[in-house]
Amino acid sequence: MLKKFRKFLSETGQGVVEYALLIGFVAVITVGLFGTDSEEGLKETFRSTLSGIMGQFTQFNESYNGG
Repeated sequence: MLKKFRKFLSETGQGVVEYALLIGFVAVITVGLFGTDSEEGLKETFRSTLSGIMGQFTQFNESYNGG
């Protein structure tokens, strides 16, 4: 009985640590993208990259449609 209880606790502890690491990772990414006040942060890099991709789609669409 005691062995089963110890096994349960060790497995539960492992799951808690995994969830804590996952939440920490998401928090770091979120702060990096949206928590910076400077224009040189990850938010601006993300926006410029997304704008470049959308520009390429727009340019392709215009050339494909003969515009």
